[in-house]
Amino acid sequence: MSKPLKVFITYSHKNTESKDELITRLDVLKREGKIGIWHDNEILPGDRWRDAISNNLADSNILLYLVSKDSLASENCNKELTGALNMDIRPVPVVLEPCDWLNHKLSDFQALPDRGKPINEWESESAGWQNVVEGVRKVVETMRSQDDPSSDTPQDELRAESAFQLGNFLMMVGQLDAAIEAYSASIELNPRYANAYSNRGAAYAKKANYEKAIEDCSKAIELNPKHATTYSNRGAAYVKKGDHEKAIEDCSKAIELNPKH
Repeated sequence: MSKPLKVFITYSHKNTESKDELITRLDVLKREGKIGIWHDNEILPGDRWRDAISNNLADSNILLYLVSKDSLASENCNKELTGALNMDIRPVPVVLEPCDWLNHKLSDFQALPDRGKPINEWESESAGWQNVVEGVRKVVETMRSQDDPSSDTPQDELRAESAFQLGNFLMMVGQLDAAIEAYSASIELNPRYANAYSNRGAAYAKKANYEKAIEDCSKAIELNPKHATTYSNRGAAYVKKGDHEKAIEDCSKAIELNPKH
């Protein structure tokens, strides 16, 4: 049997009652062994809260974002959403109330309840919550039924991917040294992981270490010469070093590979 999918709940603390309602209604899925649930109330006294959030987000499969005017205005909620998108974690908006979410990055994703009708506009809020549960169950069962691409993947590659995703989140929250450590761990586990070199190069560039940024981007290009962002990152490092000819060359290559870059 497939292991449970990990569900990470992002919410404003002003919507704590809604978060608790959702957890209660997902209990059957949890007892069936199909999901595990994590939210910030799981953080224990003495835990480093930022580390707890980043580590658990990196280990998640689905992010349930409880959408309200308060969560849209929450810096933490939106950092967690950005982290999920960077790590290819599936975001599922759960609309609690009418708010400006259709002009938010969440609007790119199919929302629950059906057609994004806010739960507080359902004739019966209980019916709205049940519609959410049915939608989550459908997502979970679809994801579990898909062939597991990691089944034949060496453990080192799986651990490298986990370290890489953690690095992405740490980059997002500005912990550059920790991000570089995570990317370095990923590279040690999988020395041919081009994206890990590319992202470590971007982290070095943010620390103004342009020599290491160029070195890492060059290695990433050697491993994957078709990745436009890596050329762009190396070009930016060349700009900072004053080597404009190489910068133009790299940026031109990025545009060639991705004209919308």
